[in-house]
Amino acid sequence: METLFNEHDAGNISSLLCILPQYCRLSPAEMEALILWQAGIGKAVSLRRLYGERWMLAAVQDVRAAAVLADKWLYADTRTLQGQKPDGLNDFALATFAGVLEERDSETAIGMDSSQSWEKMCDIYWQLIRNRDGTVLLNYSWLFNDMIRFARVKDDTVMTALQRMALAFELKKGTPEGLVHMLLLHAEQLLLRGKTSDGTVLVARLIENHPWDYGVYEAAATAFFNSGELWLGQLVLDAAALLPKNRHQLNRYRDLCTVYSGSCRITQLKKPAPNYYEYVALALRTPIRPQSGNDKKLVRELVPGIDEMRVKRFRV
Repeated sequence: METLFNEHDAGNISSLLCILPQYCRLSPAEMEALILWQAGIGKAVSLRRLYGERWMLAAVQDVRAAAVLADKWLYADTRTLQGQKPDGLNDFALATFAGVLEERDSETAIGMDSSQSWEKMCDIYWQLIRNRDGTVLLNYSWLFNDMIRFARVKDDTVMTALQRMALAFELKKGTPEGLVHMLLLHAEQLLLRGKTSDGTVLVARLIENHPWDYGVYEAAATAFFNSGELWLGQLVLDAAALLPKNRHQLNRYRDLCTVYSGSCRITQLKKPAPNYYEYVALALRTPIRPQSGNDKKLVRELVPGIDEMRVKRFRV
């Protein structure tokens, strides 16, 4: 196995470890273990057990490409960073550059407009998710989640395209849990954008698919509360009271009750249109067996032609 790291790379690697991107799958300690393994110094037993050697070799290639640039970015001033055009970089290098900009976002002492760093960072993430080739080092599900929630996308067409990309990725490359999360996030965005009928139907379908999953109920209730559909949120929250919960879920449930139930009473809320209420109520009182396999069917109904959509390709 060719050693890719030597003493000349030490400074670059040290810089990269200081600015490890937010969406990296590895912690700084795991990244250091990966580097020592490739340098022939460490064994990285836990990484090999978790990911395998092929994954680690693919990760090392992306680490070295990003590390060479990280040393330059770390010491560059904010104005220089904002003026750079990071074309032709792999996804991990792009995420690293965005992470540097995020760290500099609060630097306004020398007259910088911090919003410039934010806009530049969002542009880089857009470039990243549109790249055809992915990196094994990034958690794309987390990235899609944050882009949908926080990228300040006002254009419905652009938001729809972003959500379609996220759903296609979860369908083909993600996990069943990731697919459910992205469907719930899509439902919340529909509700927030005033598409109450579509959002409500999607939430109800997910509850029907996962009648005993407290996490689905919690996300559904939060989506309704955040979009102003307080009656529907309270309806789902009441149903969640009867579900089994672990300690963390119980604490989150109590927090939800404190935040929402404590601030308003159901009799004071504006009742939703009858068809919305009945659809959700029917889903809640139909304790059928879980049908998680129907989530893929639901995505295909929601996004016709999704199986033909291109998603990230990986070397492993």
